[in-house]
Amino acid sequence: MEILCIFIGGAIGALLRYLTYTQIEPSFVATFLVNMLGCFIIGFSAYLFGRNPRYLNKCIKSLLTVGLAGGLTTFSTFVLDLYQFVVNSNIIGLLIYFLLSVLLGICLVSLGINLAYSFMVKIIKSRKGRNING
Repeated sequence: MEILCIFIGGAIGALLRYLTYTQIEPSFVATFLVNMLGCFIIGFSAYLFGRNPRYLNKCIKSLLTVGLAGGLTTFSTFVLDLYQFVVNSNIIGLLIYFLLSVLLGICLVSLGINLAYSFMVKIIKSRKGRNING
């Protein structure tokens, strides 16, 4: 069952990546966007599954992390984009793209973790409220 979840997540991630590349130019901007979304997904999932594994099953974890984020993001394309900046002697563009990708990626992982934390706090509070009133 877990393999099916990875397959479904990967298909969704790959489709989202393809759609992003068909709608956004230049291509390095599309790469940047899918990689940043992947950072957020990984951060959100890392908190949910790392700290609260009882709330979500392994299949959903694999769908989101290995499947969706794996199918969506692309390190190899990121490096190819960096290489194109070098070939075009655009060192300023190279530095901006590299630093912005890494720094914003870290920020989005952190945002994902913090939003997942808030999400879990709300779930726990609502469950406690039902137990008291129910």
